[in-house]
Amino acid sequence: MTRKKHTNKGKYKTFKKAFDTFEYYLNGKNYIGAYVLAFSILEDRLNASYSLLHDHMQITEPPGFTPFKKKLKFILNNQYIKQKEYKRITKFVKERNKKIHAAMWNLHEFTEEDCKNIIPLIRQLDKISKKIKKALKEY
Repeated sequence: MTRKKHTNKGKYKTFKKAFDTFEYYLNGKNYIGAYVLAFSILEDRLNASYSLLHDHMQITEPPGFTPFKKKLKFILNNQYIKQKEYKRITKFVKERNKKIHAAMWNLHEFTEEDCKNIIPLIRQLDKISKKIKKALKEY
């Protein structure tokens, strides 16, 4: 599924609903639901940052799927994220893949702490997206 273009008001409503649903899942101890939703929000923040830079640089590449790590590396290479942050996020993604791809065997591994640990990563990628927007406006 692709990311749709929204107005600022539409984006706000979508994010509010997503975070409200995350909180609902968390409070109901539906940790796998909260975890998956939070990771989806994280991916959206990465996609926003990547798209801003990618479109600005007018890079042409064949259409298709670009892996999470490749997008993050692109942002790193353009100096919008520090190596330490890059490593922290890629470590999280590796852990996420291990859990999700064997979820039925790992249900006990989805915890409230796991869910809450995603939020600072989302905030970090949101800051990066804002930093990119600001830099591109100055360009």
